[in-house]
Amino acid sequence: AILVMLLVDISVPNTYTEKLNVPLHFSVTAPEKRRWFIHPMGKDNGFPLWMIFGAAIPAILLFILIFMEANITTLIVSKKERHLVKGSGFHLDLLLIGVGGGFCGIF
Repeated sequence: AILVMLLVDISVPNTYTEKLNVPLHFSVTAPEKRRWFIHPMGKDNGFPLWMIFGAAIPAILLFILIFMEANITTLIVSKKERHLVKGSGFHLDLLLIGVGGGFCGIF
């Protein structure tokens, strides 16, 4: 699709299409203001401690949502009328979702 639209743009001479201006070098947007790494606790002002604990509430809710979605999908797929045989990857998938979701929810 990109190639076709590029050919259409080149072949129709009286059409204006806005082009993207790309810089010659790769850098952050404002190098005089910040570097590539942004300190998570803030550069000038300290990061409020209550925000760290406040962010845990939506993180736990999101973890529960993703974990429940995975379990409900598993129950729907593994109904008895589908006659599926559970392999070792079935339980490994649930383990990885649980451990990964819990780990990402903490950090």
